Amino acid sequence: MRLFLKNVIYNKRFQGGVKLEIPEGMPAAAVSPEILTYIELFLGGKDTLLGDKVSTNGYSGYFMGFELFLSNTMPWTGSLYMATNPTDGDTIVVNGVTITFKDTLTAATGSAQVHITASVDATRVNLVAFLNSAGATSVTEATNAGASSVSTANQRLLKNMTWTDSPSGDTATVVSSGWGTVVVSETLTNASDIWTVAKQQLHVLFALSKSCSLVIQKNPSLEENFVSGKIGRDYITWTVYGIKVFVDQAPQIVTLAVASSAFTAAATQPK
Repeated sequence: MRLFLKNVIYNKRFQGGVKLEIPEGMPAAAVSPEILTYIELFLGGKDTLLGDKVSTNGYSGYFMGFELFLSNTMPWTGSLYMATNPTDGDTIVVNGVTITFKDTLTAATGSAQVHITASVDATRVNLVAFLNSAGATSVTEATNAGASSVSTANQRLLKNMTWTDSPSGDTATVVSSGWGTVVVSETLTNASDIWTVAKQQLHVLFALSKSCSLVIQKNPSLEENFVSGKIGRDYITWTVYGIKVFVDQAPQIVTLAVASSAFTAAATQPK
């Protein structure tokens, strides 16, 4: 529907490119394992030819006009509402990493502790700064600062996450790429301080094929290098290129935010 609302015209089985300056292409969707599982269960329970075929042969790769492509690295967003200063020993868990709030830091490297500061706003700023640089060395404890670093193993679990503090909303928000669903939890003393269920969202993509362009910044070239001390030569090819979505292609790509608080398994190491 969102593609149609943007006046994007497409053919459900058209494999070509641009025709008469009207963008047409193969409709495709990048979905997470959780979404694909729901689709398979939906189809498998239907008393139809399609449902019977899926039940017999497994995933067909085509659903409601879209070719489905599986990915466990879809973007994910989350929001931690924290309007009250934590109590000593309170924790939050992000992708399996436990971060403990402490009145006084009790350990240094690898303990993943955040100092409880003079106000909740300052504590939240401290938390966000800590999560954005989890691999940093320990910070000397001060009134409104202080945190211990995360172990090397846990640094990998916090990779590709960008945190932002929002004082007006009393929230710390995270945008994650490369992980798919990020599982979060908390043991904050104040019952109103929680991971907001409505803001835990996995973002899946619906688009037409050829909505992204390969932009060549330097034509491919071949260079010949002599190998020192040997009778031989190296032939080296190189180019410079990038991926670009142009203004006229942008309406052909839409995202769908799916509530993910009920999903329980995070993806593997990000690419």
